Amino acid sequence: MRTIDLLYIAFIDLKDAPRSGSSVRPIMMLKAFEKLGLKIKVLDGWNNKLRKRRSNVKEIISWLKSNTPRFCYIEPPSGPIFNYIDLRLIKLLHKKNIPTGIFYRDAYHLFSEMYQDDNKVMRIKDKVKLFFINKIAKRDLKIFKRNIDYFFYPSINFGEMLNIDVSWLELPPGTTVNFSDKINDISYNRIIENKTLTCMYVGGLSKAYGTRIMLDSFKKINKDNIIINLTLVCRKPEWLYYEKQYQNEPWLQVHHVDSETGLGCLYDEADFCLLPFEKNAYMDFVMPTKLMEYISYYKPVLSTNCNEVERFILDWNIGWITNDNVDSFSNMLLTVAMNRDDIIAKKKNTIQAVQKNLWEKRASKVMHTLLNDKK
Repeated sequence: MRTIDLLYIAFIDLKDAPRSGSSVRPIMMLKAFEKLGLKIKVLDGWNNKLRKRRSNVKEIISWLKSNTPRFCYIEPPSGPIFNYIDLRLIKLLHKKNIPTGIFYRDAYHLFSEMYQDDNKVMRIKDKVKLFFINKIAKRDLKIFKRNIDYFFYPSINFGEMLNIDVSWLELPPGTTVNFSDKINDISYNRIIENKTLTCMYVGGLSKAYGTRIMLDSFKKINKDNIIINLTLVCRKPEWLYYEKQYQNEPWLQVHHVDSETGLGCLYDEADFCLLPFEKNAYMDFVMPTKLMEYISYYKPVLSTNCNEVERFILDWNIGWITNDNVDSFSNMLLTVAMNRDDIIAKKKNTIQAVQKNLWEKRASKVMHTLLNDKK
């Protein structure tokens, strides 16, 4: 009987989780490990479903009595771990000398400004909740530092900012080869025929995500004539806050879909995509999964000048960088619209960027790091 290569630990239900937001990474990393041909034992289950999660962890602890995987990789929740038995399992892995790595992304608690938003006021209850999140997150980190062999961070800036005495490597999100969109597609023809451009934003709506910067920029450039249309894909509850002010704009189309219900068709119609994030200490070290999704559909990206995103876009020459205000953002939109050859050139550059940043390459980096480190 073949030995289990990998114990893969996630804090979502991998079968039922939505293919969006914080669920994307653990789903894609598991698929990537599978593509490497590894024999995998999976521990999953929602972090906040306490009884079911506890039962799943107990099963793995029992399994470890007679089994020793070659290595373990953990995709933790975006917040603190709720079940202490999960931390007991991590201690057990260390005791059994199983090489273990964790993708550490829980940094929200370090940046209180992330909880301020256009349509939210932090109440006393929210402040108390944040206080306890901070406490539990610090507890988790203390245990991780003692029992984890390698930390994997979303970016180099994140690791340098965190500055804790552990072995670590950068492990940003990955890309997928997507064949629904080719270079000679609907978008390409529209660009060369000098027709009205369409760009696309997919994701959350908030002050931190630069929603008003984006929408007001389009309002400004399309005041007299429609120069660029915007396809906005978001959750319906988040759109309700902005709907009254922007719903009748002729340049705007709003959709509430996901990757399994028509998102690919919307990407096919887009000429380039947007990341209008507000620049702050947190956003400066973020490497959003959405950026990699955009280029997986071979779309150049117009982004604000958040450090890690800016570095990636400029390194691969796959987009444009501007400041996080309406004047700068709108001016860059106009610049892009007037330089269509540049859109095509950057679109072609996304092909190599996709091939060099596949999820399988991320999984391979984890495997080789952990197995070689213990030799």
